[in-house]
Amino acid sequence: MKSFLQFITEEAEGAKLKHIHHAEDRPLYHGAKGFEHAHGALTQAHQHLAAGKNDHSVTTKYDGSPSVVYGHHPESGKFFVASKSAFNKTPKINYSHADIEKHHGHAPGLADKLKAALTHLPKVAPKTGVYQGDLMHSKTDVTHHDNGSASFTPNTITYTAHGKEAEDVKKSKVGIVTHTQYHGKDLASMSAKPLHSSEGFGAHKDVYQKSPEHDTSKISYPAAAQEK
Repeated sequence: MKSFLQFITEEAEGAKLKHIHHAEDRPLYHGAKGFEHAHGALTQAHQHLAAGKNDHSVTTKYDGSPSVVYGHHPESGKFFVASKSAFNKTPKINYSHADIEKHHGHAPGLADKLKAALTHLPKVAPKTGVYQGDLMHSKTDVTHHDNGSASFTPNTITYTAHGKEAEDVKKSKVGIVTHTQYHGKDLASMSAKPLHSSEGFGAHKDVYQKSPEHDTSKISYPAAAQEK
């Protein structure tokens, strides 16, 4: 039997991370093998949470938009941002706002988000490496509420931050959840692995960074819920 970690990482391992199917969709896309994968992953998650362990990384898929590939190009060393088109046969790599206009000017919303990412992500990104994450908001996407909270809706889900997190969101000019790191000598041959550490990343008030990881040892999963 595969471990829980194998189930949740095999989608990204050794390939570019372009899309993760929901558990209920796997049987539709992959038949019996899809059902086996979904059933196994959910069963392993149940057993993992019931045991109260935190020996494997468990992450949440955030509903951000767009998904951005960013970092220092493995060949040129220059900082870039891109959509998932970074891995096209003819990749669309953006080193400047002019590049973004050239490649994505037909989609102003996407272009504005990529420009925000290009301007602010270098303030926190490691000096080497290529990463992927979900962009959660830019400055104008954040709604301030009278109770001090802050909310944003990058795609179909509205997220609300409270307390210090809300203050950090309000101060920031872009928000991102970075979940993947790529390894390889060039973009064409790079392989994806889940990002388990923020080592090398900096901190800056202009960039709100949220980790997708959770400490499962602190999750409430009572016996009645487990039985159900």
